[in-house]
Amino acid sequence: MTSGPQVVAHYLAQDLVVPKEIFRESVLNPNHVPTTLYENIQDNPIAQRFAGFFGSDGVNTISGDHTGFGLRATDSPFLFNLLKASGVKALKIRMGKLERVSSSYNAGHLGGVRWKYMGIAFPQARSKLGLLSSIIFNTDVQKATEFLFLLNLVGLLRFILLWVAGDGCLVVCPVFAESRETVLRLTSIAICARDDHILSLFKQSLSPYNLDVHCSGPSKNKAGMNTLHIRIGKGDTRIKNALMEGLQSLPTDLLHPKLALLKDLLKTQDNQLRLSHFPSRLPFHDYIQGDMDDKLLWVLGQDFHSLNVYSINAILRFAGLREITRIQDFDLKTFMRNALQVEAKTPKQQLFVDYINLCKSRAVRSGLPLNVQPNNFHFRCNLNDCKFFAHRKRDLQDHQKLHSKEKIKKYQCDFNGCSYSTDNKGNLQLHKKRHSKDRIKEFKCDVKDCPFKTDQKGNLQVHQRTHLPKDRIKKY
Repeated sequence: MTSGPQVVAHYLAQDLVVPKEIFRESVLNPNHVPTTLYENIQDNPIAQRFAGFFGSDGVNTISGDHTGFGLRATDSPFLFNLLKASGVKALKIRMGKLERVSSSYNAGHLGGVRWKYMGIAFPQARSKLGLLSSIIFNTDVQKATEFLFLLNLVGLLRFILLWVAGDGCLVVCPVFAESRETVLRLTSIAICARDDHILSLFKQSLSPYNLDVHCSGPSKNKAGMNTLHIRIGKGDTRIKNALMEGLQSLPTDLLHPKLALLKDLLKTQDNQLRLSHFPSRLPFHDYIQGDMDDKLLWVLGQDFHSLNVYSINAILRFAGLREITRIQDFDLKTFMRNALQVEAKTPKQQLFVDYINLCKSRAVRSGLPLNVQPNNFHFRCNLNDCKFFAHRKRDLQDHQKLHSKEKIKKYQCDFNGCSYSTDNKGNLQLHKKRHSKDRIKEFKCDVKDCPFKTDQKGNLQVHQRTHLPKDRIKKY
């Protein structure tokens, strides 16, 4: 990555006047991303990822002189690593308390982390790509199309995956594994945006690769955002290999925790992992071990209760604390005790200490925290041997519609060459009689000289009506 002084030296070596914005951003304000980041972006994995993440969570002002990120406080390790890798020499990240108290937990004020700087050179460089920010929906369709089609599939997925890290999610569904435990299986990657132009461009740029992609309208998202889904089937090795190549191009510290989870899901044959990789299943009061007095514990619990193993480990690495392998191994009180003893010996530890100090200031003045209950997988499909689980009744009902369209037929005819199957044992027994050349026809017509025989009494009764006089046949 070209440093600020090297950019200035390049101008001076050619006896050129150094533009004010270049001098300001390269020398006077080292807390910025170099304007050269987006050069040769088609061959630069860091630039592709930065551009994607900025599209979902980056901020530009209308005047174009202010750019930055605003994230939840627990995302500070990822933001720090991304900005450092992108070339920020003297990084300045600020922790801040929001005025709003969490409506879900009522355990403390919300906390955020912010990076910003004033300058126009970098926003101008980004504008050449035609990309929007998360607040200003200013996609330049022509420029953005040129940029997206410049990338190969792996580069395109790098860009999209970092967009997912900011505004998107991994869609997983519970299934009952052979070991009789519930696991979560990846079914698709959801990309969200309020500007539908960018999602349309994503779909167009992915279309040459024949991926299973579909768009849904704002009604599909609680925040009123449009959504694009990339389906991931168990047998679709092409999309899995492309995603893995994109994920493996950067070290662990540059993988957003959401994408670290995706990487481990894709490593498995069935795209599924145990619940120990996902957020805690404990009710919130159990998570804080029933402590109704320690308000710092409440705030930490509010932040950590919804985090998966990868998010927690990213924070533990930053603090220099021991990582965990299962979500059940994380003890909130032990973490708080160790966190209060961390000394700011490195920039990463300083950021962690800033986070802990922020948590101290976020405590609520009155009231008790709500006992938030994680979603439980209560609803199991009971049709035949189906192993589907759902934590919402509506999801189970939607799933069972699939059974009504294509019933599971577990009774199959074993006669050579016959493909008949049914979900009713009696139907199979009746069917098998048709394969016997010497079927015993027990029911014979007793009318003189009538040769009719059948193996079913009902058929005989229908036949015998043909021998009745026409005026005796009842019409209904």
